Amino acid sequence: MREILLALVITAAVLLVPWTWKAFSWIWLKPKKLENCLREQGLKGTSYKLLLGDIKEMINCMKAARTEPMELSHKIVPRVMPFLRDNVQKY
Repeated sequence: MREILLALVITAAVLLVPWTWKAFSWIWLKPKKLENCLREQGLKGTSYKLLLGDIKEMINCMKAARTEPMELSHKIVPRVMPFLRDNVQKY
């Protein structure tokens, strides 16, 4: 019984380690590698943040844009896409 349990644990570990490495590579290593390649080419921007990314900053920008009164001109980008506009101006 003990040998069977040990064999199952070893088999599970052998199957789980490559899957875990692939998941880690997909979630962390590939985005960081892409970020480094883009920075080498001169494209700056916000650094990679695991899973949620820039969502908090986007929400804060949207809230700030909606608190200000809207201009009477046809310039709607600051109201509709404030985070994108801010990033284009920064980087």
